[in-house]
Amino acid sequence: MSANAPLLRSCDYEDAPEENSEAFLYLEELARTRLYEAAEHDDNGVTYYPRRMEYVTKVAALAQAFEIPGIIFDENFSSFDNEYVRFLESVDYQTTQIHASRVKEIRKSSVQLSAVAKKKVSHHLEQIRVAVEGSNIAANRKKAILKKLVELEAEIVKQRSRAAPILMGAAFVLAIAADTNELAEPVARAANAIIKIVGVLRLEADVQELEKLPAPPLQIEAPKNIRPRRSGSNYDDLDEDIPF
Repeated sequence: MSANAPLLRSCDYEDAPEENSEAFLYLEELARTRLYEAAEHDDNGVTYYPRRMEYVTKVAALAQAFEIPGIIFDENFSSFDNEYVRFLESVDYQTTQIHASRVKEIRKSSVQLSAVAKKKVSHHLEQIRVAVEGSNIAANRKKAILKKLVELEAEIVKQRSRAAPILMGAAFVLAIAADTNELAEPVARAANAIIKIVGVLRLEADVQELEKLPAPPLQIEAPKNIRPRRSGSNYDDLDEDIPF
């Protein structure tokens, strides 16, 4: 990247994620990376003012556009260097909060596979690979299945694996292989085994989360044999008081 190139280009915004906080993370990290990689520095190794000011301007605008609070730059600064450091600290604070929230969401939608479970899933993935590589199915279908297997393997080795991509990936492989006689049986057996392993773990995690929820408040039944009190006037009772 040229030293004079903008920190963010039009195509960067097009590539940003849909969700506000994720988009902010993506674009801020991109801008800061380019700031450090391509900017010119003075004799002390400090990035020149115009480039740092460009970063401040763009990130402050991103924070406003994506509704990220707490990112402040005081334009009435007495020292730009000090205010710039404060700005970076406010950005780091908010990005850390977003990352932490992301971790909490991942935990809600993921499972922690034991070493034994990972070994079993990897074994079933290998069975699918061997069957697919030795089959005579169309090249595009074979490529699609093998690509999906690589994605599933990358998900399995994580400390916490997202359940949805694994289950959807296994279903994807099943769908492609279902109408091929030589693949239908071995792929179905292995894919269903993967779905069972991950599905049971996800179900157990959901049950544990439900058990943590507080019990609903007790419903108190209304006393019986209590006649409701009449409200308003009864015109029949008033007839006797009318002198005509």
